Amino acid sequence: ALPILTSKELFNKTKVWMVEFFHDAKAAIEIEDMENGMLLGKGVMQYKSTVFMGSSGNSGTVTYSIKIEFKDGRFRYEIKNFYHTSSNPNVNFQGFGLINPSKEEFANTAPGPKSWRRKIWDEITIQIDSNVKATIENLIGFVKTPVTHDKW
Repeated sequence: ALPILTSKELFNKTKVWMVEFFHDAKAAIEIEDMENGMLLGKGVMQYKSTVFMGSSGNSGTVTYSIKIEFKDGRFRYEIKNFYHTSSNPNVNFQGFGLINPSKEEFANTAPGPKSWRRKIWDEITIQIDSNVKATIENLIGFVKTPVTHDKW
């Protein structure tokens, strides 16, 4: 069970989590609104492609938005807007852009042969899902950890 924290305590604790988890306060936190109990941030994960055709050009980063809202004793989060950018400067490919929620939509709009795009969509969404689950576990674990007031 979560400790009973006020909206302000949850806001402050989660703000610390965002800075520590994403390693850069300026990059991670885009909007802070304590009055309305909301933090909006941006996360980045690495995507390593193992699909043979063009795999070095497919690898890169996936950015996403994370919104956390607070009320006394509870919070909720939303993670969305996954956007892929290639990290290989030696290929003429900027990335897949927004990762569509539908495999068929992605297969119909992304560059390359359809069967290959379906494999990429499977792979990238599995990696995104794994990253999101780890992020949520980390957030909940951080919020559950009691605040200690060490005298130093």
